[in-house]
Amino acid sequence: MTDQSLLSRAYEHYHRGDLAAAEQIARRLLPSAPSDAALNGLLGMVTVQTGRATEAVPYLRLALQASPDTIPLRISLGFALVNSGLFDEARHVASGYGIPQLQRIVAFADQQQGRFEEAIAGYRRVLDGFPEDAESWNNLGLLLSNQGKLAEAVAALQQAIRLRQDPSYYVN
Repeated sequence: MTDQSLLSRAYEHYHRGDLAAAEQIARRLLPSAPSDAALNGLLGMVTVQTGRATEAVPYLRLALQASPDTIPLRISLGFALVNSGLFDEARHVASGYGIPQLQRIVAFADQQQGRFEEAIAGYRRVLDGFPEDAESWNNLGLLLSNQGKLAEAVAALQQAIRLRQDPSYYVN
């Protein structure tokens, strides 16, 4: 089987949700094609989805460098960077796009870095484009509460709970 056929097979496993098989094939191919964008993109997405965000970052950086207009790669890299505590780079990767998932990464990076007004404005932008985003409603509510804007905070948190019916999600 050729390397290209194996990579296609790895992607088939990935799309079926068999992340372990996809990763196994991709890791077997990596020594012969360490800079292949599709291979690195696959490894990055698999490692992010299996909770290994820090490990995913170099794969996703390489893949995005080769395909900068690929939004799923940009979202995955932004997510991996945030989960690795690399907020400045996450903000850079996600800025300038009117896509709610990327706007949420920017807002979260702002929140984590203490830029609360920017984070509030960012979450509002996310919710303008994606009002079903319970996580953004929750984060917005928490930020508003910290600023003493209790009526707005309660409304945002109630909306988060309406959208995500599992109340244990909100208890930390």
